[in-house]
Amino acid sequence: FVGKKKDEEFILPYDEKKQPHSFHLHKEELAKPTQIKLKAIDIKKIVYPTFDEAMLQKLFGNESTVKNEADLVNFIKQTLVEQKAEAELVKAVEEYIQTVKKESMEVAIPATMINEEYKVRIQNLAQRFGGDQTKMQEYLAKMGEEQSKKFLDDIKKASGESLEKFFILRQVVDELKIDVNREKPEKLEIEHKLYAKLIEEKKKKKKP
Repeated sequence: FVGKKKDEEFILPYDEKKQPHSFHLHKEELAKPTQIKLKAIDIKKIVYPTFDEAMLQKLFGNESTVKNEADLVNFIKQTLVEQKAEAELVKAVEEYIQTVKKESMEVAIPATMINEEYKVRIQNLAQRFGGDQTKMQEYLAKMGEEQSKKFLDDIKKASGESLEKFFILRQVVDELKIDVNREKPEKLEIEHKLYAKLIEEKKKKKKP
């Protein structure tokens, strides 16, 4: 809360959509309040780093082209453009995969394979807690039984969808004879080459 002083008390309208989960009333038997009273126990001052040459060299390395603040701004802008392009690429490929699945391909993923993918994703989740399973379980417990079950169900669903996408993409790549590095593909290599192939096929159809 910007502008508040230490030990200052203030009142806010109660709004679950705009306020963090810790502010919410969790006892269903109680009527929801219209206001909440808060007190600023401690004040934190945000100190932004100075992006001088030494700091940029530490962040990006000696060989980086980012040498000053103007370079940094351009780098951030370029990164945002690339992220947007990647998001649009992934969306276009996802739509194509869904069309293929709906019109001409049925994929049945064995439950054992989905379970293995699910285990890998749970292990990756545990890594976010330093590989500590106990901390991960504590985090899930704080979510509550219903929310944690939904959270884990969503992970399992995503596991199946990810495998579906993998097998459909592999089949499409074979059918369209797209040359990709199957052992160690580069980031979004398959998506990029598939999209380029689809654009090429689309242009061919437009020719008289």
